Amino acid sequence: MTLLRISTFIAVFFVLDTGIGYFLAPYYRVVTAPTCQNFYSRYVTQEGQDFDIVFVGDSRIQHGLNSPLMSRACDCAVGNIAVSGSTLVTSYYLLRDYLENHDPYLVVLEAHWSRLVAQPGGNHYPLLLEHLPVRDRIEYLTVSGDTRFLASALMRSYRYRMAFSRFIRRELPVQDSTGGTHNRTDEFTPLHSKFNARTDLALEVQREFGPFDLPADRTQMVYLEKTLDLLKSKNIPVLLVQPPEPIEVAESTKHLEALQVLISEIALNHMVPYIDLNASTDAMRRDKSLFSDVLHLNARGSEVYTERLFEGVISAYPSWKK
Repeated sequence: MTLLRISTFIAVFFVLDTGIGYFLAPYYRVVTAPTCQNFYSRYVTQEGQDFDIVFVGDSRIQHGLNSPLMSRACDCAVGNIAVSGSTLVTSYYLLRDYLENHDPYLVVLEAHWSRLVAQPGGNHYPLLLEHLPVRDRIEYLTVSGDTRFLASALMRSYRYRMAFSRFIRRELPVQDSTGGTHNRTDEFTPLHSKFNARTDLALEVQREFGPFDLPADRTQMVYLEKTLDLLKSKNIPVLLVQPPEPIEVAESTKHLEALQVLISEIALNHMVPYIDLNASTDAMRRDKSLFSDVLHLNARGSEVYTERLFEGVISAYPSWKK
């Protein structure tokens, strides 16, 4: 009798959960889905432009790597296919699927220290749960042991809970099928504001509540190494790069030095070149006029950054042409 009650309760729970998920899903996907959908429609499912050099990372690359400038400098096709908010988990799966249809000469992968720490708000959940097959979800769960992800996979009401307020307000805007990027060849989006250390909200939060305890996260490290192994298996050269950030950030983060060393060790172990433009002695970090905010370079900063990266690429791979 007890077993029957438990079974009935579980059955009723999952029926209700499925119903709640049915109504909440559109309000969740209207916010989370476009990023992944745009990436797949532009770079995976359609036969778009083939790039000789591909830059992969999060918004630091998206706003920082000036692909038209780099293309002119190297006289080749450079693609900035970075995805804002992406984690190393996200980058691995997106790059894996991108390489199914493309064969770049070189992949430049962002290895900023912040991508090695835990990413509870990262967009790999929507990617895994809404776009990728079950085997990828199992792989991620096996690597991470992420119980929050397991709950999101099993319970739709939990997965879509953040969309409840939009459901109440009936906020379901029409999605732009072009993703607002139809006039661009890739994802590079320059920023034109200038960083002000006295008024930057993110920096103010860091000062108020920091220094933050951000040790390295095993899951992100595993996926960084999986990405390097993937590129090695396809005989595609890779370059790791760490974008710069204002020097003030160093004061608000614990373990920063250890994370920097860890990136260098991973590059050394995989025998891949590594360009670190975030060293404490690097002049770019002290020039506030190059930054838009505490995280991103502005348009001028992206030009300086791209020029230095070009020098690094040529130094690491002098015969870059196919």
